[in-house]
Amino acid sequence: MGAWVHDLAVGATRWTLATPALPSHLQPYVRSWMGYSERSPGPTRRRELPGAAVVLIIEFGPALRLSNSGQESCQRRRRPGFVAGLDTSFTFTEHDGFQEGLQVNLTPLGARLVLGPGIPELSGHTASLSELTPELGNLDDRLALADWPERFSVVAQLLTARIGGRASVPGTVDWALHEIETRGGQVRIERLATDLGLSRRRLGQLFEAQVGLPPKLYAELVRFERLTQAIKDNAGPWSQLAAELGFADQAHLSREVRRFSGLTPTALRTLVGGFPGTDG
Repeated sequence: MGAWVHDLAVGATRWTLATPALPSHLQPYVRSWMGYSERSPGPTRRRELPGAAVVLIIEFGPALRLSNSGQESCQRRRRPGFVAGLDTSFTFTEHDGFQEGLQVNLTPLGARLVLGPGIPELSGHTASLSELTPELGNLDDRLALADWPERFSVVAQLLTARIGGRASVPGTVDWALHEIETRGGQVRIERLATDLGLSRRRLGQLFEAQVGLPPKLYAELVRFERLTQAIKDNAGPWSQLAAELGFADQAHLSREVRRFSGLTPTALRTLVGGFPGTDG
């Protein structure tokens, strides 16, 4: 077992987390990946925050119950897993005391290559892995019989094969995505369009068709994600965070927190400070 597999406890809940280094050739397409196994004393409900990644979940344990974007009630599902498109609101997940799986957080470019060109239409929604990509329908059974190193080896091979030999030279939207992410969402869309020799309207059309969100909204989502990471890292007071991350003021930060998470900033700090995952 790799040194990147760790057991830990949060109250009465026991976790195994597997976080191997991401192969360099996958880094333009995969933001992060993590294996997990959770055992809790009873039914567990968790608020999941939106982020700037398309989330691929492969389940080896019982299927999670999921809510729709911004909704409270969860629906039952079946394995082998699901894909959650880019979203601008929280969702809820539930399980009965045990869950186990592997999560891959794909960049918008990686999601299109791995899951198909229709992935932008999934924004704000989830889809069954077996329905979206039928050839992956038995992946859960294969991974259930493996240990963590083999699981990640299988997934890396799968991702590499589906991405293929694509050159990493960025296209128009890929370049805009890179600029937004590199600057933590602190970018003027008009400036991006000018740098690309496009009108703001044309850039917006191309961006939404390939990503699933308008560029301004994506930039705001990136900024919110930077905020949640700063909270995990025990950053300074809200006024300092607002200034550093490009919010107009603390009130603006508070409004954006409520918009994306449905929580107050104080409740958000409690939430992200108490979960052992690496990406919220």
